[in-house]
Amino acid sequence: MKNSEPQQRRSTAALLIAYFIFGALHESAHLITASWLLPASSLSAILNDDDNNSIATLILRIMLGRCITIPIDSTANNNAMTIALITHSGWIFSMSIAILCHILYKQQRSSILHISSVVPLAAYITALEGLTTDLFGFVPQQSNRGYMTFFCGNFGILLLNSSWLSIDGGRTALDVLEKMVNVTMMRGAQSGGVVTFEPTKYSHNKTPTTNNEQQSPPRHPPTLKGIRSRVVNAKRTDLSKIIKQKIIQDNCSPLTGNLHGYNKSEYTVNEGGGKLVRGFFGHTRFATSSKASFEGTHPHQWSARREYNLYSFGSASSFGGGSSDGRNRSRVVVEPRIVGVENYITHNGDFEFFRVRDKYYDVTLVQGWLENVLETPLPCTVDSAAIAGMIDLLRTQGSFALSLRCAVCLTLSNSKVETDPAVPYPTHAEYEEIAKIFESSLQDVLNASNNNSNDDDNGMITLEDISSNSDRRAWLVSIIVERLRGQLDATLPRGNATNFLDGSFRRLQRGGPSAMATLAKFVSSDAEDEELALFIRATVDAFFDNDLLHSTRIFLEDAKGSFGIMVSSSIDAHRQVCFAARGQTMSIAFYP
Repeated sequence: MKNSEPQQRRSTAALLIAYFIFGALHESAHLITASWLLPASSLSAILNDDDNNSIATLILRIMLGRCITIPIDSTANNNAMTIALITHSGWIFSMSIAILCHILYKQQRSSILHISSVVPLAAYITALEGLTTDLFGFVPQQSNRGYMTFFCGNFGILLLNSSWLSIDGGRTALDVLEKMVNVTMMRGAQSGGVVTFEPTKYSHNKTPTTNNEQQSPPRHPPTLKGIRSRVVNAKRTDLSKIIKQKIIQDNCSPLTGNLHGYNKSEYTVNEGGGKLVRGFFGHTRFATSSKASFEGTHPHQWSARREYNLYSFGSASSFGGGSSDGRNRSRVVVEPRIVGVENYITHNGDFEFFRVRDKYYDVTLVQGWLENVLETPLPCTVDSAAIAGMIDLLRTQGSFALSLRCAVCLTLSNSKVETDPAVPYPTHAEYEEIAKIFESSLQDVLNASNNNSNDDDNGMITLEDISSNSDRRAWLVSIIVERLRGQLDATLPRGNATNFLDGSFRRLQRGGPSAMATLAKFVSSDAEDEELALFIRATVDAFFDNDLLHSTRIFLEDAKGSFGIMVSSSIDAHRQVCFAARGQTMSIAFYP
């Protein structure tokens, strides 16, 4: 009994020593393989990298951090194969060591060897870690450009209770946010940023306090704008503190330090207000695909704020004075309005491929394609920016112009990703022009439905009523097909109603409507061809269905890579934000 405690200590020490040794051997396998496959990236080149600035740093990173950063030449041939070989070398080596230790331990009775049981245990643990990270990709580990590393972190806070704003102007909430950044810095602290949304224009009055001061509720949610605060950390600064300072600079009154609009009715729970929830969503970065820079710092946005004709969904229950059970629905008015649209994402991991029409395309090709599709230059070369571009393309609910763009790019039989398309995509103005046919058709369906409704129907038909009724959707599609076919036929030379992307490109009649002439290059108006109806159906479905949640789901279904992402939009920020992960953990807490 007296010897059991010292023996247990020796076993624990032996386990730790073996664990560190096997971990170092695992990372050394990556290092040796890289040195063999990358002549330009010798051991000295790896040591001269910013993240491995000395032999001591490299040894500590291998022994304690159990990771290593390996520079990759982005112009090298067979880059994907090289990365795969370097990546898989670690788990293959560790599995081999674990199997060898297991065999030797089992055979030690018939040999002169004596192996403690803790040695194979440490080998098993290291092999399991290698399988988890290198083979299954549960930790973001690779990129096809710039760098490869064997870790970033997303975080966010939603102030569901307006007291977080009203009591002290949101200062305590920002203290909590600073602590969240501090914890997330464990995942990377080279740079970081936060985005929040607030109304473009606040109500003139503060919180109503008496019945006489109460105002009628608005029919639409207020137009929101994103405020993005980003910083790059210095050697001797605390990232959590400088992020908070930047948030205060961008979002708070310089005199009081209170968040803008903290006492306005938009955020209060008193009658007449309380429709908005303030949120802050951010990311701290450890550069895995490029140098840490301001342009590569999250949150990312591809397209700058742009105005669209937009219908508000959910207004019946939240802003229009109606309710979800049908009461007071006659007060709901379905009408579009001009709204500024901007989307932001944060992402840790690697975005490698995206699928269009059952074919996967490399992210570099996707980036070049998005420049044409979105009419916006590549904001920065990091793969996360391409996710922001894909969300711009997919998040379409409420806008026929955005829905048309999504359908043209992703749903046609000849839709494909290419950096130099043979036929230019329609412009923003052309999409809006085509969308007028969809908007007038929707209004006709609404008017006809309301005129034919019974007294038991509880008043006016809403967008949700059409969205949830397959017959009404099909009715809307049939009306648009008839009207759009007539417009397309009018732009074509007589006898030529054809698709212009199949190689039979012909000059259109001069003087035809520009928007319809452009669309005719993508969609056939032939009455015997079902493509037009399918295209319009895809557009209508995107208009009704592609809110932030559905858009994020579509992206994750068609994207390949490792993902921990946050997606937010000025259209949805009053009611919705999406956090999602693939192969990574998420933590959610409620306080108080």
